[in-house]
Amino acid sequence: MVPTHWKECPGNEFCKVQEYIASILESPFVYEEQPSIAVYSTQRDESGRASFASPQYQNILNESLPVIFDEQTSLSNIAAEDPLIIIDFSDGSKPYTLASLKHATGVEALPSSVAPGANPGKHDIVVIVNP
Repeated sequence: MVPTHWKECPGNEFCKVQEYIASILESPFVYEEQPSIAVYSTQRDESGRASFASPQYQNILNESLPVIFDEQTSLSNIAAEDPLIIIDFSDGSKPYTLASLKHATGVEALPSSVAPGANPGKHDIVVIVNP
């Protein structure tokens, strides 16, 4: 690990590394699961990029989970009325991650059978944001 966010933390070049280590200590079981999480949006913002402006998605990011959210540039083709959908493609093999996502959002993960085409990248979990 190297200090890549030195501009964000003047005087403490390792702040993001320290935050990541703290997140592992707070959620060791999530870290052990090493989930692969893709995030898709259903809309683009005014600049033409996929929009992830959803309070529920921001709650997930604020949880400081030791995972990487792979925000996709392509839009989801899943029609969503809810502001956030979580789809479990791990067949329940990531229970701590799913519980953490539910805790952050109040959204129960759906089984992969509801949207089998929603995971072209073969991730464990897909989050669909409907801003």
